[in-house]
Amino acid sequence: MDARTLVAMIVIDTLVVVGGAIGSYCYVRKIRGPQERTFVVKMFVLMWLLIIGLFAGQILFPGSAFLLFIPYAILLTPLALYWNKKQREIHIQESGSHRGDDG
Repeated sequence: MDARTLVAMIVIDTLVVVGGAIGSYCYVRKIRGPQERTFVVKMFVLMWLLIIGLFAGQILFPGSAFLLFIPYAILLTPLALYWNKKQREIHIQESGSHRGDDG
């Protein structure tokens, strides 16, 4: 891999991380319930570890960078489905408990 390609990968990965960090912060900030916030923070930590692992793999194994997306996609799909379902359940549970406190 030549130097220009490596620099381009690092710049693009940095932009992705900065954009993702801003998005993660805004998402966590809008959550109201404490259980939901705790769950989302844990899921973001897991997602960030996967993303950092993918980026590190791209740099360490540049010839097979495309192959790294296969396990990443396999892990990402069920994780996203679980995350959405669990967060919805927590949100409904916390919304119901807040409604009971108001009345």
